[in-house]
Amino acid sequence: MRTYAIMSAKGGVGKSSIAALVSLVIQENKKVLLLDFDISGPSQKTIFPSTEKVIKTEKGLKPVKITENLYLLTIASLIDEGSAVIWRGPKKQSLLQLFYGSITETNCDFVIIDMPPGLTEEHNFLVGKDVNAIFVTSPQQLALNDTKIGVDWCLTKKINVFSLIENLSGFYCEKCGTESKIFGTKGGELLANDCGINFMCALGIESKLCEYIENGTLKNDYVKLKSYQILKTHLESLFSKNNLDKLDIKNCLESDN
Repeated sequence: MRTYAIMSAKGGVGKSSIAALVSLVIQENKKVLLLDFDISGPSQKTIFPSTEKVIKTEKGLKPVKITENLYLLTIASLIDEGSAVIWRGPKKQSLLQLFYGSITETNCDFVIIDMPPGLTEEHNFLVGKDVNAIFVTSPQQLALNDTKIGVDWCLTKKINVFSLIENLSGFYCEKCGTESKIFGTKGGELLANDCGINFMCALGIESKLCEYIENGTLKNDYVKLKSYQILKTHLESLFSKNNLDKLDIKNCLESDN
């Protein structure tokens, strides 16, 4: 089992959507548990809407089944819709431990953790655990500055930084064919080089991604996205280079046969 925390020390860079897309790519041939560690602002239930509730078991919590190979564990499936959660200290730590301890419930191959923005108690919880970080940033300097702080923190705490993704790197107009670099160019790649970490890819702004999330159809329509094709190619390459099992993207049921 391999665990990857999708991080960004800056909010609003699309971290949760990237966590969802990474999970969807991997689940095509491996079992994935998506952990929503953003306790106060969970997003994954909005991305993957479900009326199913998380169930308490002897081993911990049984996550919600999204696809044959993708499971979701989020506090949003434990509380009433629209309820606010402002927990700190021991209460939050207990919940994080319950979530993390429930990993074995699905016998999954991969765990993808959607982290909250900034550096919080949730981040400290990962120190000393077998977790790899994938950072998400947008290209502008404001986001890059905060992302560098997050990368430096991980390296100081001996959390392996697996890769960095530049999101919102540009907007392509389908009518005129022009690509506008709204937030600048190559900021993520330059930051990765500066920090000595792997740069995975740059993903542009896609209106269809927003549409699929708003409609609750991302789990069915994600293969139509350019971001999906880019992520699939680069994830397969990275896993191969790091001597991990190649994802071998095929039918999502194949790994169970």
